Amino acid sequence: MSLVDPALLAPEPERVAAAIAHLAGSYTESAQPGWTRRLFSDAYRASRQWTLAHMRDAGLEARIDAAGNVVGVLPGRDRSAPPLMTGSHTDTVHGGGRFDGIVGVVGAVEVARLLRESGRPLARDLVVVDFLGEEANPFGVSCLGSRSIAGLLERDHLDRIGEDGTRLGDAMTAFGLDPAAAVGQAWAPGSLHGYVELHVEQGPVLQDSGTAIGVVTAIAGIDRLLARFSGRADHAGTMPMDRRHDALAAAAAAVVAIEREGAARRCTASRPWVGSRPSRARSTSCPTAPGCGPSCARPRRTG
Repeated sequence: MSLVDPALLAPEPERVAAAIAHLAGSYTESAQPGWTRRLFSDAYRASRQWTLAHMRDAGLEARIDAAGNVVGVLPGRDRSAPPLMTGSHTDTVHGGGRFDGIVGVVGAVEVARLLRESGRPLARDLVVVDFLGEEANPFGVSCLGSRSIAGLLERDHLDRIGEDGTRLGDAMTAFGLDPAAAVGQAWAPGSLHGYVELHVEQGPVLQDSGTAIGVVTAIAGIDRLLARFSGRADHAGTMPMDRRHDALAAAAAAVVAIEREGAARRCTASRPWVGSRPSRARSTSCPTAPGCGPSCARPRRTG
């Protein structure tokens, strides 16, 4: 077996930095804060064409699949062998970070480019993927592209309705995708040799310890829950405290309990948002607080 000299795989920092700067800075929703490139936005559409061209420029056989994943393949010596996959995503949340996801895509393309230039192909194909729509979105179905590949994108998902009343399947079609095919394009179990992803930490641990890079031993499996708290609006000055039914106070107690349980169980627990209907001045909070959405990310061993 011939191995690739590691010296031949040293990335070119200037090239990587330029690609990250271009993708992050040139394809963003200019009226929004930070780096904003949300699912189905014009900025996101344009960025995917750039990513496709970037993969092809690096020598990858690249295409966009039915679910909108940008998939590039660097042929290996045995094309019948299960391939190795790497990549990440390039969409962002509103006001997102510059490097989230992008580092994993641009870094993967850089590795593929260096492997091709070395003249030493891998034993198997290397697949580089920019997964469509990894971040949360108004339809409540995150990780759209990877769900499709894993066979976890279901037809019922296509009927989810966004904040503007648009159906997810219709939004996918308007974006140039094929939602019916996306539901049916799952890769067979065992068809991949392995998967590896480069990602920014999005936390302070490595930086605080002066560590340049770490290897993940567990990931957060996210559960999102929506709770509705119902109460009664009363006069803020005369209703006795022990007779009040304040929905927002109950929601606040739930938030504190979630944080306490998360700390006790050594997992992360967050409260994305709490919404309350407007209340009249000098009254206790509204009868309903419909938007308490706690989520608990439990550590799950990766093996």
